Amino acid sequence: MKGLKMCRSLFIAFLCLFLIIPAFSQVESQVKSGAGLKLGLSNSNMYGDDKADNTESLSGLAFSGFATLQMSDYFAFNPEFKYVQRGVIFENSSGDYHLSLDYIELPLLFKITIPTNSIITPNVFFGPTGSLKINEGYDEDELSDARKIYRDYDAGITFGLGSDFEISESGSIVVDLSFYYGVIKNTFFDNIKYK
Repeated sequence: MKGLKMCRSLFIAFLCLFLIIPAFSQVESQVKSGAGLKLGLSNSNMYGDDKADNTESLSGLAFSGFATLQMSDYFAFNPEFKYVQRGVIFENSSGDYHLSLDYIELPLLFKITIPTNSIITPNVFFGPTGSLKINEGYDEDELSDARKIYRDYDAGITFGLGSDFEISESGSIVVDLSFYYGVIKNTFFDNIKYK
């Protein structure tokens, strides 16, 4: 219960930060900034010593709003507010069972951009991510006991690479490939985490 209260406090703090950054960037007119939406796919699985051998990755949707505060030609701060579907497929002799877990995530990403003299600006990014579980879904009654296994929060590191494609002076299309690596155990077992 103590961990859940701490996680909720972090969630509120990150949400406030997410709302303050765009306001701050409007005050500093010389700082290049922006905001937008992302839509993507997620593909998750579990890892760890206690992970069952009969699991496969599960695909889901990811949707986020983001803000970018360009701090120099090379560095930017890029917080996001993201909905992501994670989960796993359990296989056994009687068929496959899907366990899906929906999260609200707050990645606080630091982006390193590579300035070019073209409309394409490549970048790499990394940063901590906090997650709150908002829903659990199960295919079969056999998996209903899993509700007692998964925690209501998760934390990890997000990293990846991407590129901004400038389509006008006021907008860009953002394409990226990101990875999430859980650093805390998200179950009550000793050693199971998400990747």
